[in-house]
Amino acid sequence: MGRRNKNEEKSDSGCGRIVLLIVFFILVFGVTLFSGKPAFIVLFLLFAIPAFSILANLGKEEKKTIPATDNALMGIISVVMKADGKATKSELNEVKPFLLKKFGEKKAKKMLLLLKEKLQRDIHNIRPHCLSLNRTLTYAQKLEFLILLFRIAETNGEICENEADILSRIARHIAIRDSHFMELTHKFSTFYNYQKKQTAIVYYDTEKAYRILQIEKNASMEEIKKSYRKLAMLHHPDRVAHHDTAAQKQAAEKFHRINEAYRHLKKRKQL
Repeated sequence: MGRRNKNEEKSDSGCGRIVLLIVFFILVFGVTLFSGKPAFIVLFLLFAIPAFSILANLGKEEKKTIPATDNALMGIISVVMKADGKATKSELNEVKPFLLKKFGEKKAKKMLLLLKEKLQRDIHNIRPHCLSLNRTLTYAQKLEFLILLFRIAETNGEICENEADILSRIARHIAIRDSHFMELTHKFSTFYNYQKKQTAIVYYDTEKAYRILQIEKNASMEEIKKSYRKLAMLHHPDRVAHHDTAAQKQAAEKFHRINEAYRHLKKRKQL
């Protein structure tokens, strides 16, 4: 899935170095064995000790190397799975067929082990993972991956506020077009119902929308846009990505209300 990255090339390079080192090691050992001369034996020992050390380190390096795309995919999936407070078996059942289809059985097993590791950690900033995918995946692949994330979020029958915010941020970071994102929100009814519910709560009266954007009721569309951009930048969730969960949730809620207030007033101005 996606183009070949530098980590994969590095891994192949490591394998090649190991093979060459083993061949050279065998040749030197053969010369030493058949010569029987002390000088050759000393040279062999001087070579063998560092050679074993290099082989061991190369093996460890190869084992630890994880392709950046795989790391990003599993990192983002783990964040969405835990967004409602816990990762469930039903969510995992959405992930498994996707991995099998895209990578085959052998690699899918490795990816699931990587996912297990990711689920045991807290990833506070998804932006680097998203930008990695944005560089390596085609637009169609990114859209397909986002659909998987929607399905994961909807497995418990409802998309919560934190899940909705994370999905919106992921879509923005991987450069999904607004029209395609809106199509997905309508396709997944729980996300659409969540949006309608939030809008109804916040905008029971238009005055609240003006208060959220900190503008007067007679503000022009240009003034509304200016205030919206300023507040959206000030309260963007990425600004508190390194803070605790409570601070992130508070910022996400504020950011969501600012966006909904802007959409509401924009729509009214266009009527």
